[in-house]
Amino acid sequence: MRKIFLFVFLLIVGLPIFAQVPHAINYQAVAYDEAGKVLGNQEISIKIDILQGSTQGAIVYSEIHQATTASNGVLNLLIGEGESNGSSFDTINWSLSPFYIRLSMDANGGSDYKEMAVSQILSVPYAFYAEKAGKIEEEIPKFQVTPRDGPSSKLLTGSNAEFTGFAIYLFVNYLDVPDQEAQYEVTGLPDGVYMKYPYDDESEDSGPLGRSISLEVHKDSDSVPGEYNCVLRIWNKYGYTKEYPFVYKIYPPFIPEIQDSSIPEEEKDTVVGN
Repeated sequence: MRKIFLFVFLLIVGLPIFAQVPHAINYQAVAYDEAGKVLGNQEISIKIDILQGSTQGAIVYSEIHQATTASNGVLNLLIGEGESNGSSFDTINWSLSPFYIRLSMDANGGSDYKEMAVSQILSVPYAFYAEKAGKIEEEIPKFQVTPRDGPSSKLLTGSNAEFTGFAIYLFVNYLDVPDQEAQYEVTGLPDGVYMKYPYDDESEDSGPLGRSISLEVHKDSDSVPGEYNCVLRIWNKYGYTKEYPFVYKIYPPFIPEIQDSSIPEEEKDTVVGN
């Protein structure tokens, strides 16, 4: 009896061509005999085992396919849609890579399977993993904020630091890609209090490597005393955001008491010193 071989030449995870999450792996092979002649229109049985860890690892999924090769010997399979032995393709934990596909065949279409090939799945089927995990976290460009003075270091602790009057001097370092176009805002300040760029040109553009942030607190005389929960928010054009909460305090104005009883009562309001 002729020996029949399978030459596995293509393994495709169908992620790029499915509109929805795929539930199968496209697998294609060519059947040929020991003389190198392709076997067209041949009815065969294929057993697929998915092994975890190594070529001799535990079987996490197994299925059977009854198939007929094309006239050129090509065999197409959808792994995950065969006749399962009770295991479930959808419950494979693809995060526990590596995985291997072991292909066995009975050339007569029966159940006397002979191992033909073992192939590593070099690209984990991330679409399957995404569906199980709920999402794949997309990596977006990030930045790092570094202080340029002591009060700014206190602000970056993120522990609701208290300030009564201060300036913010920071630098936003772009980590992954240049020109992230970082922007910022301070929210929560009371009426009459605002933060202003301290230099005359009123500009601090984002550059290729980062952006400087320099802000000074300005307070009107009629600002209401109290404690105000504020947030410095910094973000880039990719949506990556960092927030730094702090408490801004305004104390009531100090009015000195006049203790000298020799000063007539009607004159005390006009005395500010000796």
